[in-house]
Amino acid sequence: MAISSTVNLSTSFLSSSIISRHPTRLSASPFSLTVRQPIIRASASLDYSSVAATSKNSTAVKGSNWQWIFGDNSISVYYEEHEKEGSQPSKNILMVPTISDVSTVEEWRSVAKDLVQRDGRENYRATIVDWPGLGYSDRPKLDYNADVMEKFLVDFVNLPGSPVSRSASDLMIVGGGHAATIAVKAAKNGLLKPSAVAAVAPTWAGPLPIVFGRESNMETRYGLLRGTLRTPAVGWMMYNMLVSNENSIQSQYKSHVYADPLNVTPDIIQSRYELTKRKGARYVPAAFLTGVLDPVMSRDEFLEIFAALEGKIPVLVISTSRSPKRSKAEMEALKGAKGVSKFVEVPGALLPQEEDRYPDGWPWRCCNDNSKNPEEVMLSQLLHQHGTVIFAVVLDETSVWKQAPSLSRWATIVGIFTWDFCRTRPNNLTEPNGPYTNSKLVKPCCLVDPDFKLDAV
Repeated sequence: MAISSTVNLSTSFLSSSIISRHPTRLSASPFSLTVRQPIIRASASLDYSSVAATSKNSTAVKGSNWQWIFGDNSISVYYEEHEKEGSQPSKNILMVPTISDVSTVEEWRSVAKDLVQRDGRENYRATIVDWPGLGYSDRPKLDYNADVMEKFLVDFVNLPGSPVSRSASDLMIVGGGHAATIAVKAAKNGLLKPSAVAAVAPTWAGPLPIVFGRESNMETRYGLLRGTLRTPAVGWMMYNMLVSNENSIQSQYKSHVYADPLNVTPDIIQSRYELTKRKGARYVPAAFLTGVLDPVMSRDEFLEIFAALEGKIPVLVISTSRSPKRSKAEMEALKGAKGVSKFVEVPGALLPQEEDRYPDGWPWRCCNDNSKNPEEVMLSQLLHQHGTVIFAVVLDETSVWKQAPSLSRWATIVGIFTWDFCRTRPNNLTEPNGPYTNSKLVKPCCLVDPDFKLDAV
């Protein structure tokens, strides 16, 4: 079957309300990949299950619930629709969160916002859906496994009256982690027929199996742990100890969910912690932790389901530069694999679509105690208007350059200027290679280019 599909997808991300003005474009049929930096900011005080808003750019965001009938259960599933007001969408995208203890639609929200706000020949309509048992969906006590999750995804796409059923035959599916692999497997089995699939940091083995394997003695232990986590009293105690506490969540995010620990803000931890306290919160994590949600059982099977889509459905695989060693090995196995139309690597770890490119409060994080004065605020705003981000530091020159290696992981350092020069001569801020670049510094600041260059990583 001939493939004629061009997909523009946001896959690299920034942590403020600024979107990079000059995206890096990688072109290769059937995908045209645009790497941009949209934003996300979790709020501990906002209940996202009742989102309904319109942005300044006339982007409608509608949060609602869909009733999924599974056996004798009617499960309320939360989803969001993002689209530009007054326009007819020409491309429909379904975004599915990574399955984890703290899975949520929030991880895709800024990507959806970026896509639908774009001006061009094509308009996008993005739908983000929470898994049953996770996020803001109901969490009944089911025997969750990979087949249950696959059936949910298939039903959400195909059942008449579902939020995306009208576009099921022309729907791009974007998923992270296990969600990506579940979507690919469903497509391989002919249960889903998307126009394209984007697999972001795809995984197939749960936290315990990927570390300790699947020997029979280990499977017995996994089953015992899973059963214990589901019990009323002891289960809650163990769940609170292993999952539902701020220290545990912070440790996970800093060690393997985010690439940069500085991006793990208190707001994010609080938001995720609140998700773990919802009624029925422990049932899916018990299954995920012990490998019951794993869509395949081996790397060979992992490669086989992608290979089955060769010549049928375009598949984009997005690996990340700082994923945990074992997970990254599985992603790398897809490089050049049959059925993978395009393979790219972007910065990040297991949740690149959510991770902020700059930490909360940056550039103030690098400053001294007097840094939040009106002049610095003015300067920061001025530089943002010029499409440039300022790391405002009141340090000596040596100290600034000592920070350069860590800063250059997130942006290209193009010059250092005196504080007074930056403040009083804004018209020259766009000339970082000018005569002032190497001048003696009294109160220096670090000027960086917000355009993220993949080839520089």
